[in-house]
Amino acid sequence: MKLLRRKPFLGIREKMILCCILSTIITIVFSDLVVYWIYQKDITEKEFFYMEDGNQILSDNIDNLISTIEEKLVTELEYCTVFSYQDDLSNLYVADVMRSLKRLVTLMKMRGTNVKSIYILDQYTCSYYYDTKEELLLDDFKEKSVYQEIRDNHKTMFPRQGSTLWRSFPDNPDEIYLIKHYINSETTDYKGIVCLTFDKDYFHTLLGEHDFSSIIYDEKGYLLYCSEDLRYAMQCKDNSVRDQYLISSTSVGKRGWTLEALVNKSTILARTKSLASILLIVELVVLIGVIAMIAYLFRGMLGNILALDKSFRDINAGKPVEQIIPRTRDETAYLCQQFNTMYGELTQSVEKMAQDSTLRERAEYNALLAQMNPHFLYNTLESISSMAKLSGQEDIVHTIHMLGYLLRASINGNTQKIPLQKELLYIRYYLELQKLVTGGRRLDWDISIEPGTEQYLVPKLLLQPVVENSIIHGLHLIKDDGIIVITSGKKKDCLILEVYDNGEGTNQEEIDRILSEDGQDDSGNDRAHIGIRSIQKRLHILYGPEYGMQMESSPGNGMIVRITLPLEKSEEENV
Repeated sequence: MKLLRRKPFLGIREKMILCCILSTIITIVFSDLVVYWIYQKDITEKEFFYMEDGNQILSDNIDNLISTIEEKLVTELEYCTVFSYQDDLSNLYVADVMRSLKRLVTLMKMRGTNVKSIYILDQYTCSYYYDTKEELLLDDFKEKSVYQEIRDNHKTMFPRQGSTLWRSFPDNPDEIYLIKHYINSETTDYKGIVCLTFDKDYFHTLLGEHDFSSIIYDEKGYLLYCSEDLRYAMQCKDNSVRDQYLISSTSVGKRGWTLEALVNKSTILARTKSLASILLIVELVVLIGVIAMIAYLFRGMLGNILALDKSFRDINAGKPVEQIIPRTRDETAYLCQQFNTMYGELTQSVEKMAQDSTLRERAEYNALLAQMNPHFLYNTLESISSMAKLSGQEDIVHTIHMLGYLLRASINGNTQKIPLQKELLYIRYYLELQKLVTGGRRLDWDISIEPGTEQYLVPKLLLQPVVENSIIHGLHLIKDDGIIVITSGKKKDCLILEVYDNGEGTNQEEIDRILSEDGQDDSGNDRAHIGIRSIQKRLHILYGPEYGMQMESSPGNGMIVRITLPLEKSEEENV
């Protein structure tokens, strides 16, 4: 009994689940291995047979295409009389030779052979070179390995007179060269060597598109051409890289060339859709059987656990959670009862916290709004007092009329949000008051509103503290030509308001201090920025931290205040 008690507890439920999982894994793995082995062998044999057949057809096509190009070259050399200048060297002009080379290249292109450049070495070892794009000169061509090969071995590199060689060199892997030992067809006299340069893309066009990649080796076993996707494999000296491909080789006519067709083994397996279908069917059958068995055996035992899992998921998704009724009388039933009790207490706590938070935010918002109104009224009354000493009675009457309108708007606390057009009306009256105070000498403004934005709701008295800040801190040193520009526009799902002034500006440290909630003090200068700081806090309370106000400025360049709000219309406007 003591030995039994020391062993870790493992209930019947856990044992059954473990056995089902192990049985499922063993069955699926064994089925996959058997089917994969059989199908891999079959698809590899079929793919190799297809490659051999396609590679042989491609070999015949390459031989025919290469022979056609060589025949075109001989025909056009005779037609263009490229080496005719050797018959009378006294009348030799380099320009005439270059024209004949250019004519030869043009005729080759007209016959479908895209030549990149041409080089000739005549029997007197004189060299001439023509580049179709006129980017390279003869001196540039002499730096290539093909020139050095022709210069050093032009007497021994050809197996017989009139033969043609195709070569590729590592220093220019994107080019293929046709090197022709040219003799006069009538006199069989040696005239010189012709070297045509082809782009590998043109050579790729000649080969056409296939389901396999290709490699061509010349008669000496050197690499002549390889597909772009095989370039890394050819550069890698490790033979294990070639082991990753299924390779079929064949010869190209009587040239001694070797043509290889390569298909990556992983690509072959990736195309085995039927294999995936077979494995999927087997696995689905096994899984369905296991799921049916587990559902039948554990429908009662796991009911309470599944109910708890669903309840936790609903809580995470923010959905309402129903009380759990236990299906069995065991340890899981006690967990369900405790969950019901815990969720009830948690719901009550969350509701109480939400109520407290709402009351606290509403009180903070009302306090901020009340803090702004006296600040604005104080500055306005001070302006009227100053104007009364400088102006006549008619100006004072007009000023008091505008002030009365502003007072009614600021004191009326029935609504927190108003349409943008009403807010702009308040700003116009406020600017008129400020202009009267300054005698119209140093303040002007321009309000440019994007059509359709005037009906969107904004917090009441949103722009007045910003405009006031521009006048007090931005334009106070400007005697003339002070201007404030107010614009509105839409960007995605946001309303963008901007207030610009051409005042003295400030630095970024001062902007950060103004917007910081912890940066205020009791000095008079900081109290002048209380409206700006209050706006930022109001916007965060109303809309969240993703909305608010940004300020951009530098000394001597004015300031831009940008306010971002969500697009919101009144209920009457929506109706």
